[in-house]
Amino acid sequence: MNKNFDDLEIILREQWIGSIKDISALSKAFERPYVRGYDKFKTRSAMLIIGPESRGKVYGVRCISNIMKKKMVLKI
Repeated sequence: MNKNFDDLEIILREQWIGSIKDISALSKAFERPYVRGYDKFKTRSAMLIIGPESRGKVYGVRCISNIMKKKMVLKI
């Protein structure tokens, strides 16, 4: 499954104009439960994305979610 995440950050950078630090952090947060594994009795992954208003938080999550759906990683 790791192949699905090799270019995730690069594709996200093409779609979302965010800081490199934010793009990298968001990519790693979405990758983490798939690569490192998870406890099937606990929440797979929970994220709290905070920051100033109108900084692209929702758009960034929407972009990365769409990328992962196209890669058949997310089934929403």
